[in-house]
Amino acid sequence: MSTAHPTIHTAQVTPVNSSPRCTVVLTRPAADMTPWLQALQAADFDVLTLPLIAIESRADSPAVWAEWSGLQRNSAVMFVSANAVRHWFAGSSAYSQTWLDAMQQPVYQGPRCWVPGPGTASALLQLGVPLHLIDQPRADAAQFDSEALWQVVRPQLALLQQRDVQTPASSRVLVVRGQTHGAVDNANKPNEAGQGRNWLAYQCRTMGMTVAHIAVYERVVPAYDGAVQRVLNQAAAAPHTIWLASSAQGWRNLEQLIALWGGDDVLHQQRVLATHPTIADSVRALGWNQVVACRPALQDVLRALVSMRG
Repeated sequence: MSTAHPTIHTAQVTPVNSSPRCTVVLTRPAADMTPWLQALQAADFDVLTLPLIAIESRADSPAVWAEWSGLQRNSAVMFVSANAVRHWFAGSSAYSQTWLDAMQQPVYQGPRCWVPGPGTASALLQLGVPLHLIDQPRADAAQFDSEALWQVVRPQLALLQQRDVQTPASSRVLVVRGQTHGAVDNANKPNEAGQGRNWLAYQCRTMGMTVAHIAVYERVVPAYDGAVQRVLNQAAAAPHTIWLASSAQGWRNLEQLIALWGGDDVLHQQRVLATHPTIADSVRALGWNQVVACRPALQDVLRALVSMRG
């Protein structure tokens, strides 16, 4: 029997001057830091920034250009993260502008955009993608992930199947993602009982869709340098520290950095707020015991942190 772990949903996001000072270690990729940093500081948290995944672009590659040139063969393009959005659209300014212009027309017949949550949707909106062309989990979904997205897009694919009976239509989904440096690529590995984008891809295939994947960036371990050492020292010395975990891969990278730093026993006793139960499980497996989970939306994270601060 699995053990239930706590998920925090309550508390108001208002600075409380009588609360003890609390330090949050923000571990998101550098490109995503600014709005989170500003929101945490506005909520009266001390903030340390330690991006746990370094991003290297792979957008200017023949494979990416080939997908851009054949974009219209897709019925949907799924972006797995805000970084996927940024690096995909950076791959070809000409193609991307043509696609964005087409989306503004009264009649649009190109692929829709699928995203697992509001952060990725926001990245598309900032580029000019209309909201009505973005499919994402419902705002009241228990989590923002591929499973919640599937509940939204499955009826869309069912309608596509019905249309294909009368008129052949595109039956291809392109998944735009990153890849981990040196890791075995399992993007096309069947996953009927698992979780995440591979599970969603399997579900699409069961409905007759072809699923293709394209990596537009690579995730690498950040270099261990003086800046990293200072953040780890400050996190260890702060009286009340909460780590914000938004990636299981990032936490594996953190363990490598901590090993070089040499103070794992201190940090492993600190609290962690994970933005998905699966991430929370990965963090616990690496030896962190005080871990709770919440939804990944910024306001949900803020409410959870305020509750943890007390």
